[in-house]
Parts: sequence; C-alpha cells; structure tokens
Amino acid sequence: MIASVAIALAARRFSARHQDGLAVMRSLGATQGTILKLVAIEFMLIATFASIAGVVLGLALHYVLMYFLAGLIPATLPAVSWAPGVAGLVTGWVLAFGFSVIPVMHLSRVPPLKALRRELDVAASRPWIAIGVGIVIWVGLLLLHTGNTTLALISAAGFIGAMLVCAAITWTILRLLAQLRHRLVSRPVLRFALAGLVNRRGMTVVQICALTLGIMIILLLGLLRTDLLAAWQNNLPPDAPNRFLINIQQDQKPALGQMFAKAGLGQPLLDPMVRGRLVRIGDKDVDPSAYESERTQRLAEREFNLSWLSQLPPSNRIASGRWLDPNAAEVSFEDDIAGQLGVKLNDQVTFDVAGELVTARVTSLRTVKWDSMQVNFFAILSPAVLQDKPATWITAFHLPEQQAAFTQDVVSQFPNITVFDVSGILRQLQTILDSVAAAVQFLFVFTLAAGVVVLSTAFLSTQDERMYEASLLRAMGATSRQLDQAQRSELIVIGVVSGTLAAAFAILIAQLLAVQVFDITLRTGIMPWISGIILGIIASWAGGKMALRAVKNTPPLLILRSAD
Repeated sequence: MIASVAIALAARRFSARHQDGLAVMRSLGATQGTILKLVAIEFMLIATFASIAGVVLGLALHYVLMYFLAGLIPATLPAVSWAPGVAGLVTGWVLAFGFSVIPVMHLSRVPPLKALRRELDVAASRPWIAIGVGIVIWVGLLLLHTGNTTLALISAAGFIGAMLVCAAITWTILRLLAQLRHRLVSRPVLRFALAGLVNRRGMTVVQICALTLGIMIILLLGLLRTDLLAAWQNNLPPDAPNRFLINIQQDQKPALGQMFAKAGLGQPLLDPMVRGRLVRIGDKDVDPSAYESERTQRLAEREFNLSWLSQLPPSNRIASGRWLDPNAAEVSFEDDIAGQLGVKLNDQVTFDVAGELVTARVTSLRTVKWDSMQVNFFAILSPAVLQDKPATWITAFHLPEQQAAFTQDVVSQFPNITVFDVSGILRQLQTILDSVAAAVQFLFVFTLAAGVVVLSTAFLSTQDERMYEASLLRAMGATSRQLDQAQRSELIVIGVVSGTLAAAFAILIAQLLAVQVFDITLRTGIMPWISGIILGIIASWAGGKMALRAVKNTPPLLILRSAD
C-alpha cells in the first residue's frame, strides 16, 4: 500500500509536468484518444520495467533469506517456479493502473488553449475518486494473494485504520507547529522550515505516515525479538521448573525419589498421565471434520494427556462449576479447550483409553496459568475413573545449572525416561527468533524504503512550488546557506516526528501483546525512542536530500522568468 501511495504521487507529478507539452500536441491536432493511448503506453512501459526489476530483486532476496534461515530450513529446496514472478508482474501492472488511471485520463482532457495560456487552470480530477479506485484494486489484490476474504478485509481495515489514526495525530502535531511558527520571529530559518511543513499539510501527513509505518514495524520486531522474550523469562520465579521428566514407570518412583533426595532436590511431585482420545460429547460422537477451525480439528483427532488428581493444582483456578468428587465419575476441562470442542458444564464426555471407553460428567471448567512451568492438563478426571488404568508419571522441577549432570545420571539409570530441558529449549527458541526476526526485519526494510520513496516523491511533486518560494526568498536576500539550513531543519522535523510516532506505536503494540497474550509487564527503556528518531532522521534525509537539491541549486532568475 505504501508503494501505491508513491505511484499515486508520481502520477500526480507526471500529470502536472506534462500538461503544457500535451496541450501543444492537442493544438497540433492530436485527439483525446491519441493522448490517452500515448500516456497509457508510457505508464505501462514504466510499470513493466519496474515490475521486472522488482521480480529480479525478489529472486535475489530469496537467496539472502535462505542465508539467514540456513539452519531452520531443509538443505535442498524445490526449484524456483515462474508463478511468483508472474504474480509480481501482474501486481505491478494492476497497482500502476489502479493508482494512475485517474490522472492519466485527466491528462487526455487538457485543452489546446493551455499551450498559449500557461496560467489556465485545468479542471482537476476529484482526488477521492482516484483514492477510491486505488483502494478497491488494492483490496482486490489482497483477496487474490491471501485467498481468504476475512483475512484480506481485516488486513485492509487494520492498515487503513492505522493510517487514519497516524494522520489524525500528525495533523494535530502540524497544527501545534503552525502556532509555534508565529513565535519564531528571531529564527527565520526554522520558521521557513516549519512553513514548508505546515503550508503543505496534506503532503506532510502522507510523508510522516509512510515513514512511521516502516520504522514502526522494524522497531516492533526488535522489541518482540529481544525485550518481550526477556521480560517473560524475567517474570518467571527464580525457582520455576526448568526440567521435565516424562514416561516414569510406577516401579521407578521410589528409586527416582532417592536420586532426587541424594542430589538435594527434595522429593519430586509426580503426576499420573494416561493417554486417551475424546470420542463422544453427550450423545454425539466427536467428528473432527465437523469443526471449522483447523486447530480444533487437530485437537479432536489427537490423544489427550489425561490425569487424575484429588486436589486442584496450584496454577489452576475454577472458572465455573465445582472441583471433582474423588469417588465419582467426573472430569474438569481447561476452559479454552472446552470452548473450542463445544464441551459444557454437566455434559457427559467419553474417552477411549487403550481401547476401553471411560465416561465422566463435566463438573468444572478451569483457567490454567500455562507460563507457571508446572505440569498442567487439558482434562483432569477424578481418581475413581482413571487410577486403575495403565499410566506413566511426569514431574517438573528446578535444576540449578551447576547440577546439569543430574539429568544425565537419571537417563543413565532409567533409559526409558525422557528429559525436556526447558532452558535449552528457550535458548534454541531465542536462536530461532533471532534468525527469523532478522530475516523478517530485512524484508521490512523494504517497507521503510517504500516510505522513503513516498517521502521523495512527495517532495518532487511540490518541487516547482518550492523552487518558486526559494527564488522569492533569495531575491529578497536569503542566502543559499539559509535555504540549505531550512531544508535540513524540515527533514529533521519530519524524521523526529516519524521516529517518535513509530516508537510510540511499536511500544504500545508490544505492551498490548505483553499484557493480553503473555500477562507480563514489558519495560522497554529509552532505546526504542532513540532508535526510532535516528531511523526517522536517516530515512527522511535519504528521501529528501536528493529531491530538494534542485530547489537550492536552480538560479532564482530562471524560475521567476518561467513563472511569468
């Protein structure tokens, strides 16, 4: 979508600069149809070359991503097909058509009289029509690429909503800067810089929002990659379990307890575990294909790890109903899983346990604190139902790093026992996150690059106006150094505002994820703000410096004569 904004701005610039030349062609006899064909062919050639360049760049990035993810993907991948390249070409053509068709059609209506009267205003096309056509085509491309109507509409609504919020905030900031400008009587350079932003608020809003989105995504990925996982780990108690032992047999429990005591780890808390598949809810057999969600279908197909307990585990809380009667045929379900499977209080559910059907009544639904690192179960039955069934045992415990060899001793004495090293898994997860996040951040650098292109295109679209203003200022005594300082100040303000907004949005989204998903408090510090502002200034400088060079270097007399 950011690239589409650049296309729309470039089309507007193209339309403004070609009106005089096309008016001459009209005065020499060219028809509207001829003009329309000529301009359309030129645009499609540009779109074709740009799309081919994009496809080639995408192919190169494919190999760069393979380098980033070398340890996470198979050594050999299928050969690259032509389908993505064709899709890229079509996408480029469609976007070029959608966001330039209105300005192109507008050019065909340039009157021949404009060749003699340059000041003649040409009836402008309605911008909302161009925006509407472009958005409809963009949403259509989303539908085509995602293949999911709901996902495409949610993505489109989310993007448009985010841009509207960013635009509203930016507009408010510009109003404050407009008030500040009038107080800078003694700072003409900064006053002129703010005037350039405030007098072209629409373009400034587009520039800042485009940069904000690109910087925000990069900062957000950085926060998720480092701060969020670190905050979750720091939120765990110091003695939180970091090892799991599973597949413990009944006759191994005493010897295992002695090993724990000898190592000074206390007696392990062993929980029984029985494998069983849910086959009936009430009077209806469970049919995995009847569920809409693929995740629920997989849940219905797989076997559950069941357990029997007399007391509610510490990391569980009754959400509705009551706890189990140890002597009755009862079961307690985790609340979220029950909702997905359609299990309700007082339902009779049946499990297939090693070929034997076990039926129990649902007496409670539980919420589970999964990040407690304790042993938890989706379904817990009363002892009267399961304690005579074949079972293995599981335990979770905290093992100090200096005693890491203890698990090797356990496996040596009990080869059937499986050890899960949570610390090792977290280290591996961090490695995977680092690789994936680096690859994704690399991809989203192009989102930032698209924002830089929008910034540059917006500056180019107002270049003539800026050159005229600069010529007037130089005619009234302003030096090239003052104009250069004003340009730098304008770019710095755009960069600072974009970076600050990007950091604020990234931290807000990361905090929402931390609280709503991980139930932790995220402390981000000052680095996201500093990084955002630095990225914003660099991106603004990269996009604006070249585009504004002609404003300073063009002789003012040439501009003033051409304006006459």
